[in-house]
Formats: sequence, C-alpha cells, structure tokens
Amino acid sequence: YGSPPIHGTVTMGWHSHFPYQYEKSLRGQKTQTGLDTELMRLAFERAGYRLQLVERDWDTALKELKAGQLQALSLGSRTPERDEFAYFSRPYLTLSLAIFYPHKSSPRWTGELTQLNERFRSEKLRFGYGRGYFIPDELVKLLKEPGCLVQAEQRSFEVDLLNDLASGRLDLVVADELAGRSQILRNGWSNRIDVQRASWTSQTAHIMFSKASTSPEMVERVDEALQSLESDGSKAAVTRGIHYPTLLTLLTR
Repeated sequence: YGSPPIHGTVTMGWHSHFPYQYEKSLRGQKTQTGLDTELMRLAFERAGYRLQLVERDWDTALKELKAGQLQALSLGSRTPERDEFAYFSRPYLTLSLAIFYPHKSSPRWTGELTQLNERFRSEKLRFGYGRGYFIPDELVKLLKEPGCLVQAEQRSFEVDLLNDLASGRLDLVVADELAGRSQILRNGWSNRIDVQRASWTSQTAHIMFSKASTSPEMVERVDEALQSLESDGSKAAVTRGIHYPTLLTLLTR
C-alpha cells in the first residue's frame, strides 16, 4: 500500500464486524484488518486515494455519511432510502443470510420462508436480527403481518445476537452466515447453536459514497479498481491470504 495518492484522502467509516472488519494486535500495536478492510485498502489505493478508517457504529456512520462528514462506508446494501443520499459502487461481495437456532430446537429449521411464515403465526418466538444490516423485504413483511406472534429484537453485532441465543434469551436469529458461523467457532458455541442457510435470499455488498462530499467520478474510479481486482486475481488472493487463515485458526481452536 505504498503508492502516493493521486486524488487525496477518503474518510471511511469502520466498525468491528468479524471476519470482515476487526482489530488484531501485532507487536503490541493494534491494526484494523479483515476481508473487507483489506479489499477496501487495495481498491482505494489502486483508484488513487489514501484511505482513512474511522471507527463508528453503523447508525452513526449512516448519519455522518448522509451529512457528508464521512465520505464512504463499505458493506452497504442498496435501498431506495439510501439512494437519496448515497452513490453506490458495483457489488464486490455476495453475502448469504442464515437462520441460527438452539441445537436442541424441535422441529428443526429448514431455511424456507414458508416455514418461517407458519411458525411466526403459531409460536411466540423471541427473534433477533442486526440493526443496520440487510433484512430482506420478505422477512420484514412477515414480521408486520397482523397474525405474527414474534417478539422481534435488534442488536448491533452478530456476537451479541448469538450470545443471547446460546444463553436462551432468544429462540431464533437471522444474520450474515459467514459472520455468524465465525462467531460460533470463535466462542465455542458449536454444541449450542445450529445453522441453516436461508433459501430465499442473498445480498450484495456495495461501497456507499456520500452525495454531500464525493462525486460520481470518485465512484467510477473505485469501480474500475474493483473490476481490476476481480480480473487480475487480486481479490481472490486477498480472500486466500486474509479470510481462509482466519477460519482455519478458528477451526483449530
């Protein structure tokens, strides 16, 4: 990451979201890393920008992006509401949602939307999902149905949701599959929590750019950089170098 910036510095919101974004210690120094973080550094460097990461929770980051205080935010899902204040990059990751539930739960979850619909109408489930993250329209619609008995709760991070699930405070969680599985391995919850990929949806991750403090030209440069990372194998190399060793370390624990 040694190339001098051609177009200046971009301030991007950052928050802990293992294994996409997290801190690690090296010789007593904390550094921000993760699959998404390393992709962002490489893409912005290739586009001619120095990337400055500032830690913000998701809700604050969105507000500051809208106001122009932050210029960019990664791992964003595209919605009509966000289109009003943000430009969006090309998709650079595809993320799958999964259903997380207690190991001894009966009947077992299948990941089908029809099963969710049936059980939401017949059981008083305590359901958890992440604040600020992508929740598909189909699921939102089920939660708003007049006959839905579910008590829905939000948490900021997957680890909080899954801790509540492992402790019996929640009956069901829908969250990002990779982040959720990683937290299960990291915290030793494999004998308490089962996982079933949701069959009805996946999401694409985009970089969000503030319309108040960036330009379409910046988006175009970063899009070209993202495309080149895909074409020349750099994205695959980052995935192998950052992501796979992380999961291997978790599994060996």
